[in-house]
Amino acid sequence: MSKIKVISADVHRITKHLEEKVKKLESTTVWVTTIGILSLVIAFDLLMAILRRNKETTVTESAIWTVIYVSAAIAFGILMPNWVDSPTARPEFFAGWLTEYALSVDNIFVFVII
Repeated sequence: MSKIKVISADVHRITKHLEEKVKKLESTTVWVTTIGILSLVIAFDLLMAILRRNKETTVTESAIWTVIYVSAAIAFGILMPNWVDSPTARPEFFAGWLTEYALSVDNIFVFVII
């Protein structure tokens, strides 16, 4: 009977160790994926700016790109619970995103004044 308890304890210890390893791997995978996608978005945006540097940007085109980027942020916020366990992650993301978005609009007024 004691051998079963020892084996059970060993299995439990090994299982815990493997769970910790998987969590670290998941965290690394999430960060690598996030940085990779962000790098692709920045590279695409830069490429579009280089290709269109001699063309005037219309209001319609600006509105389309604004909708694309706002939609991407909203989709990210909605899908966030798929890879984050915190129940406050989604509201914190949207609060931070809305704050930064409001500050970027505020910067436009500063640039106009200057």
